[in-house]
Amino acid sequence: MRTVGCALALSLIFLNLANADPPLRSTAAQVIADASAADVFEVVPDTEHTAVRHTRSGLVCRLDPGNSNRIVFYPDAARGEDVGCESRSGAGETIKFIATRYTVEATLDAQVLITEDLIRRQFPDAQALPAATQTIGGVRTRTVQFMITRAGVPVYTRASMAVVGQWSYALRYTAGATDAAATARAERVSAALWNAMLNDLTARRS
Repeated sequence: MRTVGCALALSLIFLNLANADPPLRSTAAQVIADASAADVFEVVPDTEHTAVRHTRSGLVCRLDPGNSNRIVFYPDAARGEDVGCESRSGAGETIKFIATRYTVEATLDAQVLITEDLIRRQFPDAQALPAATQTIGGVRTRTVQFMITRAGVPVYTRASMAVVGQWSYALRYTAGATDAAATARAERVSAALWNAMLNDLTARRS
Protein backbone atom coordinates (compact mmCIF):
# COMPACT_ATOMS: atom_id res chain seq x y z
CA MET A 1 0.00 0.00 0.00
CA ARG A 2 2.87 2.38 0.73
CA THR A 3 4.30 1.91 -2.80
CA VAL A 4 0.92 2.48 -4.44
CA GLY A 5 0.36 5.59 -2.30
CA CYS A 6 3.72 7.06 -3.28
CA ALA A 7 3.06 6.41 -6.96
CA LEU A 8 -0.34 8.09 -6.72
CA ALA A 9 1.15 11.08 -4.91
CA LEU A 10 3.82 11.54 -7.57
CA SER A 11 1.27 11.24 -10.36
CA LEU A 12 -0.82 14.01 -8.77
CA ILE A 13 2.24 16.24 -8.60
CA PHE A 14 3.20 15.82 -12.22
CA LEU A 15 -0.33 16.47 -13.47
CA ASN A 16 0.29 20.13 -12.56
CA LEU A 17 3.58 20.50 -14.44
CA ALA A 18 2.49 21.11 -18.02
CA ASN A 19 2.87 24.90 -17.86
CA ALA A 20 5.92 25.10 -15.61
CA ASP A 21 9.36 26.00 -16.89
CA PRO A 22 11.06 22.63 -17.64
CA PRO A 23 14.30 23.20 -15.65
CA LEU A 24 12.32 24.24 -12.56
CA ARG A 25 9.19 22.10 -12.63
CA SER A 26 11.05 18.97 -11.53
CA THR A 27 12.63 20.80 -8.59
CA ALA A 28 9.22 22.04 -7.44
CA ALA A 29 7.78 18.54 -7.77
CA GLN A 30 10.74 17.14 -5.86
CA VAL A 31 10.27 19.60 -2.99
CA ILE A 32 6.66 18.39 -2.71
CA ALA A 33 7.64 14.73 -3.02
CA ASP A 34 10.40 15.04 -0.41
CA ALA A 35 7.80 16.23 2.11
CA SER A 36 5.14 13.71 0.99
CA ALA A 37 2.94 16.79 0.54
CA ALA A 38 1.07 16.13 -2.71
CA ASP A 39 -2.23 16.11 -0.83
CA VAL A 40 -1.87 19.75 0.23
CA PHE A 41 0.68 21.34 -2.14
CA GLU A 42 0.82 21.75 -5.91
CA VAL A 43 3.37 23.02 -8.40
CA VAL A 44 2.99 26.63 -9.60
CA PRO A 45 4.27 27.57 -13.10
CA ASP A 46 7.24 29.93 -12.76
CA THR A 47 10.19 30.56 -15.07
CA GLU A 48 12.52 31.88 -12.36
CA HIS A 49 11.64 30.15 -9.09
CA THR A 50 10.90 26.78 -7.58
CA ALA A 51 7.25 27.57 -6.86
CA VAL A 52 4.65 25.60 -4.90
CA ARG A 53 1.18 26.46 -3.58
CA HIS A 54 -0.53 25.33 -0.39
CA THR A 55 -3.94 24.56 -1.83
CA ARG A 56 -5.98 25.16 1.35
CA SER A 57 -4.66 28.61 2.25
CA GLY A 58 -3.54 29.81 -1.19
CA LEU A 59 -0.02 30.51 0.11
CA VAL A 60 2.46 30.53 -2.78
CA CYS A 61 6.13 29.93 -1.99
CA ARG A 62 8.47 31.18 -4.72
CA LEU A 63 11.89 29.83 -3.78
CA ASP A 64 15.37 30.37 -5.19
CA PRO A 65 16.23 27.11 -7.00
CA GLY A 66 19.87 27.56 -5.93
CA ASN A 67 18.90 27.37 -2.25
CA SER A 68 18.15 24.43 -0.02
CA ASN A 69 14.34 24.31 -0.08
CA ARG A 70 11.80 22.25 1.83
CA ILE A 71 8.17 22.11 2.91
CA VAL A 72 7.49 21.86 6.65
CA PHE A 73 4.45 20.55 8.52
CA TYR A 74 4.41 22.00 12.02
CA PRO A 75 3.36 19.34 14.54
CA ASP A 76 0.92 21.20 16.81
CA ALA A 77 -1.94 21.29 14.29
CA ALA A 78 -3.87 18.93 12.03
CA ARG A 79 -2.05 18.00 8.84
CA GLY A 80 -2.09 20.86 6.36
CA GLU A 81 -3.37 23.42 8.88
CA ASP A 82 0.05 24.81 9.91
CA VAL A 83 2.63 24.65 7.13
CA GLY A 84 5.66 26.45 5.89
CA CYS A 85 8.26 26.63 3.14
CA GLU A 86 11.86 27.11 4.20
CA SER A 87 14.65 28.32 1.92
CA ARG A 88 18.28 28.58 3.02
CA SER A 89 21.16 29.99 0.99
CA GLY A 90 24.81 29.06 1.28
CA ALA A 91 25.46 32.59 2.55
CA GLY A 92 23.22 32.09 5.60
CA GLU A 93 20.07 33.82 4.37
CA THR A 94 16.94 32.09 5.71
CA ILE A 95 13.41 32.60 4.37
CA LYS A 96 10.27 31.05 5.82
CA PHE A 97 6.75 31.44 4.41
CA ILE A 98 4.09 30.19 6.84
CA ALA A 99 0.32 29.65 6.71
CA THR A 100 -1.67 28.69 9.81
CA ARG A 101 -5.39 28.07 10.16
CA TYR A 102 -7.00 29.06 13.45
CA THR A 103 -10.24 27.56 14.76
CA VAL A 104 -10.80 30.71 16.81
CA GLU A 105 -10.47 34.28 15.62
CA ALA A 106 -6.84 35.34 15.32
CA THR A 107 -6.03 39.02 15.61
CA LEU A 108 -3.09 40.51 13.79
CA ASP A 109 -2.03 42.74 16.66
CA ALA A 110 -2.00 39.85 19.13
CA GLN A 111 0.18 37.77 16.82
CA VAL A 112 2.62 40.63 16.43
CA LEU A 113 2.96 40.98 20.19
CA ILE A 114 3.55 37.24 20.61
CA THR A 115 6.14 37.15 17.82
CA GLU A 116 7.98 40.19 19.12
CA ASP A 117 8.10 38.67 22.60
CA LEU A 118 9.49 35.40 21.24
CA ILE A 119 12.24 37.19 19.33
CA ARG A 120 13.21 39.26 22.36
CA ARG A 121 13.28 36.18 24.57
CA GLN A 122 15.47 34.31 22.11
CA PHE A 123 17.75 37.29 21.51
CA PRO A 124 17.89 39.50 24.62
CA ASP A 125 20.18 41.96 22.80
CA ALA A 126 17.67 42.50 19.95
CA GLN A 127 17.48 46.10 18.81
CA ALA A 128 14.19 47.07 17.16
CA LEU A 129 14.19 48.82 13.78
CA PRO A 130 11.32 51.05 12.59
CA ALA A 131 8.56 49.15 10.79
CA ALA A 132 5.28 50.55 9.50
CA THR A 133 1.84 48.95 9.28
CA GLN A 134 0.97 48.44 5.60
CA THR A 135 -1.98 47.49 3.45
CA ILE A 136 -0.98 45.24 0.54
CA GLY A 137 -3.61 44.14 -1.94
CA GLY A 138 -6.31 45.24 0.49
CA VAL A 139 -4.82 43.19 3.34
CA ARG A 140 -3.58 44.89 6.50
CA THR A 141 -0.12 43.68 7.48
CA ARG A 142 2.32 44.35 10.28
CA THR A 143 6.07 43.85 10.54
CA VAL A 144 8.60 43.72 13.33
CA GLN A 145 12.30 43.83 12.49
CA PHE A 146 15.42 43.70 14.62
CA MET A 147 19.17 43.64 14.60
CA ILE A 148 20.41 40.66 16.60
CA THR A 149 23.78 39.00 17.17
CA ARG A 150 24.68 35.40 16.33
CA ALA A 151 28.14 34.11 17.23
CA GLY A 152 29.27 37.70 17.47
CA VAL A 153 28.01 38.57 13.97
CA PRO A 154 25.31 41.24 13.39
CA VAL A 155 22.19 39.76 11.79
CA TYR A 156 18.98 41.32 10.46
CA THR A 157 15.75 39.46 11.24
CA ARG A 158 12.18 40.27 10.23
CA ALA A 159 8.71 38.89 10.90
CA SER A 160 5.76 40.07 8.80
CA MET A 161 2.19 38.92 9.42
CA ALA A 162 -1.30 39.18 7.95
CA VAL A 163 -4.66 37.60 8.74
CA VAL A 164 -7.25 36.73 6.08
CA GLY A 165 -10.30 34.92 7.37
CA GLN A 166 -9.24 31.95 9.47
CA TRP A 167 -5.77 31.89 7.97
CA SER A 168 -2.71 33.68 9.30
CA TYR A 169 0.22 34.29 6.96
CA ALA A 170 3.78 35.10 7.93
CA LEU A 171 7.23 35.73 6.53
CA ARG A 172 10.32 35.15 8.64
CA TYR A 173 13.53 36.44 7.08
CA THR A 174 17.07 36.42 8.48
CA ALA A 175 20.33 37.50 6.83
CA GLY A 176 23.77 38.67 7.85
CA ALA A 177 24.03 42.46 8.11
CA THR A 178 27.54 43.49 9.01
CA ASP A 179 27.11 47.10 7.85
CA ALA A 180 24.44 49.65 6.94
CA ALA A 181 24.43 48.65 3.27
CA ALA A 182 23.85 44.98 4.09
CA THR A 183 21.06 45.90 6.50
CA ALA A 184 19.37 48.07 3.88
CA ARG A 185 19.64 45.27 1.32
CA ALA A 186 18.09 42.76 3.76
CA GLU A 187 15.20 45.15 4.37
CA ARG A 188 14.61 45.60 0.62
CA VAL A 189 14.81 41.89 -0.15
CA SER A 190 12.50 40.86 2.68
CA ALA A 191 9.99 43.61 1.81
CA ALA A 192 9.92 42.44 -1.81
CA LEU A 193 9.36 38.82 -0.72
CA TRP A 194 6.48 39.83 1.54
CA ASN A 195 4.86 42.04 -1.09
CA ALA A 196 5.10 39.29 -3.70
CA MET A 197 3.61 36.71 -1.34
CA LEU A 198 0.64 38.93 -0.46
CA ASN A 199 0.11 39.88 -4.10
CA ASP A 200 -0.01 36.19 -5.05
CA LEU A 201 -2.52 35.56 -2.30
CA THR A 202 -4.84 38.47 -3.09
CA ALA A 203 -4.70 37.83 -6.85
CA ARG A 204 -5.95 34.30 -6.30
CA ARG A 205 -8.74 35.46 -3.98
CA SER A 206 -9.97 38.30 -6.23
